[in-house]
Amino acid sequence: MVQGTASPDTTAVYLKVGTGAYAKARLTGGVWKSSVGLTQGRNVVSVYAQNAAGVRGPEQSITILYGTTAAAATTDGGLIQVDGGTATPAPTAVVPDVSFVTEDKTVVTSSAVMISGTAVNAAAVYVKSGNGAFQKVKVEADGKWSVAMALAEGDNIISAYAEDAAKKASAAKAITVTCQVPVEFAFAPVTGSVEAPLYTLKGVSKNAVKVLLKIGTGATIEVKPAADGSWSGTVALAAGDNVVRAIAVTAGGMKSAEQNIVVTHVPAPAVNIDGRTFIISGTITGGTASSVFASVNGGQFITATGTTSWSIAVPLSDGPNKVDVYTKSAAGTITLVKSLQIVMAGTAGGKPEIIEKPGQGQGQGSSHGQGHGYGTIRLK
Repeated sequence: MVQGTASPDTTAVYLKVGTGAYAKARLTGGVWKSSVGLTQGRNVVSVYAQNAAGVRGPEQSITILYGTTAAAATTDGGLIQVDGGTATPAPTAVVPDVSFVTEDKTVVTSSAVMISGTAVNAAAVYVKSGNGAFQKVKVEADGKWSVAMALAEGDNIISAYAEDAAKKASAAKAITVTCQVPVEFAFAPVTGSVEAPLYTLKGVSKNAVKVLLKIGTGATIEVKPAADGSWSGTVALAAGDNVVRAIAVTAGGMKSAEQNIVVTHVPAPAVNIDGRTFIISGTITGGTASSVFASVNGGQFITATGTTSWSIAVPLSDGPNKVDVYTKSAAGTITLVKSLQIVMAGTAGGKPEIIEKPGQGQGQGSSHGQGHGYGTIRLK
C-alpha cells in the first residue's frame, strides 16, 4: 500500500509503477492511498495530482526495494505497506482563465445586449467594450458570469480577463459583436398633381438622425427628424413627373433601403405677352383714296380695311412707337396724312387706360392733304 497527501484543490491522484499504466488512487480528506504490485528488486512509483479544471501537477516518485532485505520482504502476493514513504504532489501553479459563451462575430439588432461566459480559478471577471473602462463582473459558484452592456452601432470589440483572489490576472480574450440597429423610413402619400414649383414632402422614420432627399442629379437635401421621428423637407419641382429618392441614416452611419416617390408638377397656366396690337381708325373726306395703310417705326406697310372708313391693327412694342398713316390715290399718289406717337407703358390693375393727346400741326381734310401732327396714346 502506497499512500500520501494532496493539496486542498486536488480532485484526483494517479500513480504507476515503472513503465506501467497510471491508475487512480483513492482520495479522502486530502489523503490518498493505493495498492501497487511490485516486482523483485527496485520499483519506481510515480504519482501526480490533478485539479477540477484538469490541470496536472508535477510528477513525483519514490523508489521501493522489494525482496532485497529480510525486513522488507513479505509473502502477501507482492503487496507491501510503505511506512514513511509519503509522496505529496504539488499541482502546477493554478492560474485563472476566462472564456466567452457569447459567440464571436455575433450580430444583434439592439444596443442593449447581455454578454456571458465562464471562468475558472477566478474571483472576478472584468469586461469592457472598445476603449471603454473595464467593469467588474461577479463569477457564480459554477464559474458562469454575465453582464449587460450598451453597444455602439457597428462592430464592438468585447474584451475580458479573469482575476483570482490573489489579484493574479489571466490573459485577456476578445470577441466582436456587431450592432445593427434597424432604421425605418416612410413617405407620406402625395395625392394628385402639384401646381406650385416648391413642394414639402413629409414622412416618418425610426432610429434615424437624418433623412436625405434628392431629385435626379440635383443637390441632396438633408432633413433632421423630430423627436417623434416625423420629418418634412421642401424640394423644387420641374414640370412633369419628379422622382424623389430618399434614405434615412442612423447616428452610426447605417442607411436604410432607398425609397422613391413620384411628385407630378403641373404648372398653373401662365400668359406671356410677346407683343401688343393697337387699332387705329378714321375716315377719308374731301377726296377718294384707293387704299389706306400705315407703318410702325418706319417698318413695313400695313394695309387698312376700308377706304372711306378705315381701320388698321398695328403691332406695338413697349415704349414709344411712331405710327405713320398714308393714303394712296386712284392716280397712285402716296401721301403721308397723319403721324402718331403711341407709348406702351404696361398695365395698371389689369385694365388698360388710354389717354390721347392731339398732335400739333396743320392738315387738310382730304386724301390729298398733308398732316404732320403728333399725338400720344398711352396704354396703362
